[in-house]
Amino acid sequence: MAPVMVDLARLFSGSRACLVRQGDDMASYRTAASADDFDDFIGLGFDTIKNERLFGAMQMLPVGGIASRSDLVDEPTFRRGAVWERLFRPRDMDVGLACKLRASGRTSWFVDLHRSAKQGPLSNDELRLFREILPHFERATRISAEFDDIAGLAKGASHLSGGALLVDANGHVQRANAEAAAFLERADALLQVRNHEIACASPQDTQRLRQLVVACCRPAAQAVSGAGGSLLLSPRSDRQSEPLFLSVLPYLGTRPFDLGPAPRAVILIHEALPSRSEDFERQLRAIFGLTVAETKIAASLAAGLTVKQAAEASAIRINTARWYLDEIFRKTRTNRQGQLVALLVKLRMLRLG
Repeated sequence: MAPVMVDLARLFSGSRACLVRQGDDMASYRTAASADDFDDFIGLGFDTIKNERLFGAMQMLPVGGIASRSDLVDEPTFRRGAVWERLFRPRDMDVGLACKLRASGRTSWFVDLHRSAKQGPLSNDELRLFREILPHFERATRISAEFDDIAGLAKGASHLSGGALLVDANGHVQRANAEAAAFLERADALLQVRNHEIACASPQDTQRLRQLVVACCRPAAQAVSGAGGSLLLSPRSDRQSEPLFLSVLPYLGTRPFDLGPAPRAVILIHEALPSRSEDFERQLRAIFGLTVAETKIAASLAAGLTVKQAAEASAIRINTARWYLDEIFRKTRTNRQGQLVALLVKLRMLRLG
């Protein structure tokens, strides 16, 4: 897309042309521009960018709306700010024109074109040509997002037997595989879509799920191993549906059209059906490399037994059971019995094979 922006700037004798994705955090901001200067833009700092009235005014434009910079902000005030001094003035961006191509939640896509004072605003003929070109850019951003969503969901769910949802930071469902769609369509569904937003039957579960989604959509989550979390959805006692186990993960995505992925999260869905005892023990040995003796202690703890009761069930001394427990902690990377049992119970509720 950057070479296209170079051609656009040349076509209109512009100083700079840019395709922009703008949101409410730094991860949402991406540009494909006629100049390779995105580092200069983010170097301004998010607080400066967020507080610049020009960018806020652009967000307020209706989809398809076109406005000059002088229509959006008071030009003398703008020229006293850091954005003008450090970004616009050095690039001869004296007069500007922006169009809001489309919006999704709090994220919007724009094309902007700037010219020097010598070139001045676009003529009527130039403006007419600019309007004819804009729908092609809108289509490009839509194709970009759809390609990214489809590729990401296929990549994330290709090796899974459960459902997979791709959601944005607002919890809006972007894509769902067939298994996830089947979960959502059930009459007694514990996971639902309300006004295009993912929600649980329980308000408390909905709040927790949205907290996990927001956390996964933060910029830091894309670089942190282990970001995300899990949630077990249990039906009311008067319902016949099975519990659902949700895993929420940050989505890294692809980089079509140079813009990169918008912040999103993947929600993986499994029916929480208890494994048979022999299957569960085989999973523990395969996942954590436990010995047969360690597996018996771990399975007993997952069944609700104390360490003493687990030792008695395995016909070993309690000191030996505690030694096994230390090995289990090390191999499962846990350090407390409560943490270990929580992990084991979650695994026992999953069908992994």
